[in-house]
Amino acid sequence: MRSFLLAALRRIGVPLRAEELGVVWMLFGYSFLVGIFQFTSKAVRQATYVDTLGAERLPWVYLLVAVVAYPTMRLYNVLADRVSRGTLIAGTTWIMAGLLVVFWQWMTVGGIVVAIAYYLFIAIATVLAFSQLWSHVGALLDLRQARRLFGFIGAGALLGGVVGGQVARIAGAGGTHLALLLSAGILLTIGGLALVLERRSRQSLTITGRSVRADLEREWAERRLTARPEGPRGFRLLLETPHLAVVALVLALSVIAQQVVDLQFSWVVEQRTSSLSERSAAFGNVYSVMGLCAFLFQLLLTARIHRTLGVGFAMRVMPYFLLAASVLVLGAEVAVPAAVAGVLSVLKVGETGLRYSLDHVTRELLMVPVPADRRPLAKSYIDVVVQRFAKGAAGLLLLPVAFGWITALQVTWLTLALCVVWLLCTFSAQRQYVGSLRSGLARRSGGRGLDPGELLDVGDITTLEVLVESLGSADPDRVLQAIELLAGHGRARLVPPLLLHHAEPAVRRRTLEALQAAHRDDALPLVEKCLGDEAGEVRVAAIQALAVLSQTEGPRLMAERIEDPDPRVRAAAIACLVAQGTAEDRRVAERSLQELMADADATSRRSAAQALGELGDPRHDAHLVRLLYDEDATVVRAAIAAVRARASAGSTSPLFPPILISLLRDRRLKHEAREALVSHGAWVVPSLAHFLNDAGEQMWVRRAIPKTLARIGGTAAIDALFVCLGRSTEPMLRRKVVEALLRLDGEVSQTDPRLQRAIVAECERYARALVLLHGLGPERGPELSGPPGEPSLLLQLVDERRLDHQQNVMRLLGLLCDRLGVEEAHHRLLGADAGLRLRAIEYLDNVVAGPVRAPVLMVIDDLPPPERLELADRLFSLRPLGRRASLLQLVRDVEENDEGEAWLAAAAIHEAASAGAGELGPFLPALLRLARDGRHELVTESARWACNLA
Repeated sequence: MRSFLLAALRRIGVPLRAEELGVVWMLFGYSFLVGIFQFTSKAVRQATYVDTLGAERLPWVYLLVAVVAYPTMRLYNVLADRVSRGTLIAGTTWIMAGLLVVFWQWMTVGGIVVAIAYYLFIAIATVLAFSQLWSHVGALLDLRQARRLFGFIGAGALLGGVVGGQVARIAGAGGTHLALLLSAGILLTIGGLALVLERRSRQSLTITGRSVRADLEREWAERRLTARPEGPRGFRLLLETPHLAVVALVLALSVIAQQVVDLQFSWVVEQRTSSLSERSAAFGNVYSVMGLCAFLFQLLLTARIHRTLGVGFAMRVMPYFLLAASVLVLGAEVAVPAAVAGVLSVLKVGETGLRYSLDHVTRELLMVPVPADRRPLAKSYIDVVVQRFAKGAAGLLLLPVAFGWITALQVTWLTLALCVVWLLCTFSAQRQYVGSLRSGLARRSGGRGLDPGELLDVGDITTLEVLVESLGSADPDRVLQAIELLAGHGRARLVPPLLLHHAEPAVRRRTLEALQAAHRDDALPLVEKCLGDEAGEVRVAAIQALAVLSQTEGPRLMAERIEDPDPRVRAAAIACLVAQGTAEDRRVAERSLQELMADADATSRRSAAQALGELGDPRHDAHLVRLLYDEDATVVRAAIAAVRARASAGSTSPLFPPILISLLRDRRLKHEAREALVSHGAWVVPSLAHFLNDAGEQMWVRRAIPKTLARIGGTAAIDALFVCLGRSTEPMLRRKVVEALLRLDGEVSQTDPRLQRAIVAECERYARALVLLHGLGPERGPELSGPPGEPSLLLQLVDERRLDHQQNVMRLLGLLCDRLGVEEAHHRLLGADAGLRLRAIEYLDNVVAGPVRAPVLMVIDDLPPPERLELADRLFSLRPLGRRASLLQLVRDVEENDEGEAWLAAAAIHEAASAGAGELGPFLPALLRLARDGRHELVTESARWACNLA
């Protein structure tokens, strides 16, 4: 019976789980009883007031409700922090039950005072009853349970509305006041149920979430002495929390619109009935019809709307409906006056039904991101005080009806205006809701960098001392700043030549310029040593400084050093003579360059590469190509630096990119090769894209290309990355591509359809890994199932793939949504704090939209394994296979796909063989083929081993 009930609820869209059944049914029963009480009492209240004073005098009682609500709320808040939740709810409901008995006696007397007093009492009692119900719901359900089950629990109240409306109708036939005794009995039952629920939660907390303590009186005395005088805590909380302020505003607008509709429908009932019993029956029937429609809507649609369309859409359903219905009322008044009553009845049923179903559950969800210590106080304040004051505001707006200045139908124009403002507020409420969810995650902090303005004043000796001290700083930027300030203010002679030994090339170059400007000929020996500097920019600056300080032309100066025994000095001379010398100088330099390249000493070849980096003549390209293939890694590194220098100067050649790309496979040279490729800019992107998407290229090369493309950037780079993401099945390469796209965050468009397709594809890969885990067993944690024992290597590898795909999904999602928020949510999803994990899921649930929403929720939501597998099957048609079929699928994947995962296939072959030679029969054809296949050495060896066993 239990499983049948769960299956039936699941078929109608209620994802109730077995472990939740007991408490949820208790809450559903609680909600059902509250619904009976509310709608029975409201039907009697409306009928009594309209029969005694008339519908057009309703604005006066709206104002009275606002006046009475505030002191009531103050008294309730005092009790809320002193008494446990169950005791407070039981006590207040039993007190309300006693007052209903008192009103039952007064009703026999009747009169204006009784009608007004009963209206005020029910207006506050019904709100308190509902607020207390949802305080229990919020305490017993976590964030994700709330999203799944709020709708179902709220449906209990709507089903109670169906019963309550008929109770009011039947009781009206024998005397309307008899319904009050039935309501009193229901309240007594609710009080007992509240105590049971408190024991079920195993907590003794107040409504505001505070622990009940023995020394509470002393604590309260201290709090009264130290309390701030700025007014009520609830109002201050609204001012301090923008999210709560917007929620309160949305609620206020909905209450005002509700009062307008209530007045118009009460006017219709007054016009069409003549006695109290008829009016009670009319209100009761409407509430029953409303309850039935809203119950079906709640059960069948509310959860689906929240799950598929989100809280933002759910908030806008009600104002859109009222807007459309109000237009119909105005149209009927002009075109078909006889139909006005029917349209207003539909408007009342729809408005009340949506308010107690979709709109009410949405408001409860909007309260979820509020911190737990503030939520109960905020909720009770909004539900009672804000709602009652909104009714008072409605009373003021509707006073023209009470004075007879306008008719009840003309008030429809007010509804139209309210709906427009209401819709605008829902967009703000949605933003605040998502922001509150995100602020519930961990906050980030940033540091303060060096302020360059703190060293700008060089007008006195003290500042000069500070600048000179800064020249010895460990921070190169600070040293450069000091040199700039000294040189800029005519104090370049204070720059010490010893800075030519600084580790940073930029500091050495700027020091040479400062020495040249200050004519420091005493620094010539140190300047000459810089001719052999590793950095080309320093060598160029050294030649210029040497020429100025020695008062000799550069070519003439360098001609004397063309045969220098130091190859680095010779390289500097070669570069200078080729660029600035005569034809004879260039011939001598070319001969010297050839000698350096042919030298067995790697230092000479490195120097030749440095010289080539300063020469942009295409005739020297062949020399650089030769050095790029040198057997010494330091020479190759110098040649790469030369290519980079030439590319930065605008001298490019199609010979270099393929060689540089091939060098990406070498871990020693990968960084330098990447920097050289980046220096070529967008010109080299087509070559990179070709090798990235070439399945025959070495995998280490392909894995290094995405980061290179990300460094270059641009539309062509993004296109190449998306093409690779769509084709490649190799996990590490896909991860590198996703990381590269993250680096291009500002360039990847959120509206790019390829981004959404990539997210869905990664979700499908996650689902495939999930299905494989289920097929292979054994169960570990939330995903694996099967025989006991430690998970095999194959299971660990598949689970790693699943986590890789989940990480890719979240990273790609950061490109589609707010990246920082998604990153923080992903961090919380992997954390141990269950509360923050649920808050992260709720945040993502509200920022993810469109075709990726359902697949992403399949990956991140807190679903039991069977539900996740069922969702994977529904989204991607992936049914779990048996163990043997799963192993065979892994083997065939690597056979059919060049990028198939060799590790997974090898582990699958090992597991199949470990089961015994007799179990290898279905695998033999594939194993024989793989044994002859040399694409994957690991798989080939494993297949041969298994074939030998068979």
